[in-house]
Amino acid sequence: MEAQPIITNDLSISGAGSADGGRYRNARINGNGRIDGDLECRSFKSAGHSHVYGNLAAQEVILRGSGSVAGNVRSELLSVSGNGEFRGDVAAGLVKVNGSAGIGGSLTADTAVIRGSVQINGDCEAEKFEAYGGFEVGGLLNAGMIDIRLFGPCRAREIGGESIRVNKNGFLNSLASLFGSKRISLEAGTIEGDVIYLEHTFASVVRGRDVKIGPGCEIGRVEYTNTLYVDIDSTVAQRQQL
Repeated sequence: MEAQPIITNDLSISGAGSADGGRYRNARINGNGRIDGDLECRSFKSAGHSHVYGNLAAQEVILRGSGSVAGNVRSELLSVSGNGEFRGDVAAGLVKVNGSAGIGGSLTADTAVIRGSVQINGDCEAEKFEAYGGFEVGGLLNAGMIDIRLFGPCRAREIGGESIRVNKNGFLNSLASLFGSKRISLEAGTIEGDVIYLEHTFASVVRGRDVKIGPGCEIGRVEYTNTLYVDIDSTVAQRQQL
């Protein structure tokens, strides 16, 4: 097998400019930069405005400011501080969003930490999913551990995991009520897991082994195999022990 050549050349754009895609050691944009074509590198860092018109593969992708990728993203680390738009699928070891991000396809990650807002048109698959803000998943949100702190509206078509926990933020919910802003809650069709704790959640079906329904929930049906608790401030239309 022929050894791959070592890539030593870097790509750098300062101010405003553009460059062709290709294979680089490091790629850095400071200002307003455009990459035409697929980009493969060890590190991609952008501060300002960046646009990649192709696929992006790197060990680390760090966006500060705003950035967009027209194709798929593959990385060990994806960090967004500001606004990121990814029109294809995203696959990463660790995803960190401080700000907002939009994903046109699906997200696959070992760990996803959302501090802000994320919109995912497809599915979201992770070992660990932490959200401290708002999100929308057009398909299935599936993770071994799901921890959601309601700082904004959250929505998924289906949610599945081993441990699922949803807590409200009382201060922000009070502000939302005072100013008539959008309801801060989690909405889902089906929520299924082993151990489930929910607050301010609206779902058609909740299914699990040990289920605890905290305050502010409206659930169509709860199916459980071991234990069930329902807070006095929540409503469950049907309860069934399996």
